[in-house]
Amino acid sequence: MAKFVEVDEEQLLRDQKLRGLIEKVMADPEAAVLVEQAVKKIDPNAKTPKLDARKAVAEPVDQLRKEMADFIKAQNEDREKREAEANRATITAKVDAGFAKLRQAGWTEDGIKSVEALMNEKGLLDPLDAADLYEKRNPPPLPTTPTGGAWNFPEIPKDGGNDYEKLLIDSKGGNDLIAEREALSVLNEIRGANRR
Repeated sequence: MAKFVEVDEEQLLRDQKLRGLIEKVMADPEAAVLVEQAVKKIDPNAKTPKLDARKAVAEPVDQLRKEMADFIKAQNEDREKREAEANRATITAKVDAGFAKLRQAGWTEDGIKSVEALMNEKGLLDPLDAADLYEKRNPPPLPTTPTGGAWNFPEIPKDGGNDYEKLLIDSKGGNDLIAEREALSVLNEIRGANRR
């Protein structure tokens, strides 16, 4: 038996208008899902068939999208890792080649360690550049040569004369004193040329 409730005409018109609006909204698939989302937010236990159906269709696609995104990310990370390793290998080869060139040029292990320390200090990657900077900061000492004075070689014959020539010929280059005399003579000539 139907129960009748008395309402005024204005309330009846509002209810009919609201019912028509809800019927139109629920007839549109997009709008119906939005209404079900709103209902679900207020009442988590409410039945939402259109929203549930959409989720059932969207979940495998979303899962596939996630797997593709993860795959692409892994590929990019792998490529970046390979590029970084290739760059490190190139830099290492350049550094090793630079140290090899320094060794060929006569650098000692202590000198190479000093260059390496400078590279670490200044963040340099090229040992040859670091060696240039090291040499600029630490120039080699000037060669020291005695200036003036005599070396007093008492057994060395005096310049010229038969005694000197005779000793030179007789020794056939085996007399150290005569060789030292010649070396001293050459050094004095070089010193004289440098003073000009």
